[in-house]
Amino acid sequence: MEQSAVIIGAGLGGLFTGAILAKEGLKVTLIEKNPTCGGGLQSFKRFGEVFDTGMHVVGGLHEGGNIYRICKYLGIADKMHIRHVDPYPIDTLYMAQDDKTYFIAQGREEFVDSLAKEFPHQRAELKAYVDAIYRLTDEMDLFYLRPSKGWAVQHGEDFIISVNAFISKYISDPKLAALLAYMNPLYGGIENKTPAFIHALISVLYIYGPSPF
Repeated sequence: MEQSAVIIGAGLGGLFTGAILAKEGLKVTLIEKNPTCGGGLQSFKRFGEVFDTGMHVVGGLHEGGNIYRICKYLGIADKMHIRHVDPYPIDTLYMAQDDKTYFIAQGREEFVDSLAKEFPHQRAELKAYVDAIYRLTDEMDLFYLRPSKGWAVQHGEDFIISVNAFISKYISDPKLAALLAYMNPLYGGIENKTPAFIHALISVLYIYGPSPF
């Protein structure tokens, strides 16, 4: 008997999931309430200009990255036209409270160095914070497309604490803590509710290097 699956939502996750299941031989039905697929990746034109409706960059598209490897598996990697964001800066942040612009660099060590230039007294704490977000992602086999160790997975103490509690655990400077939380709006992060592992996933993808989609 042919196996089938119904996926609700044709955003990036739904599209990838449907494509993977279809490639594995399942009959897939994808349901989307909007007239256009793509979720937050959609754009619209107004007065000749193109506007993004939401997410416009994706991490993991560098060769060897997890999303790139999925695209390779699906046979579409060679069909995509990817333009990676410059490694410095991958993001520019303006803080109105001190009328200052901060530049964020791509790469694990470079990320620490770029912020330590502005917060030299926090270099050790920054390194501990980055090490911590990488530890969190390393607990998730799926993030690295590794075979699962089974259903009974034991996570560390940081895994489900709130993102603000997680950042405060490693970073004592409130201004730096606010900078490190700048991506929270991108994934709808809610203070005291969103778990640290969600923040870690997004942050690590950006540290690897985002790419316009």
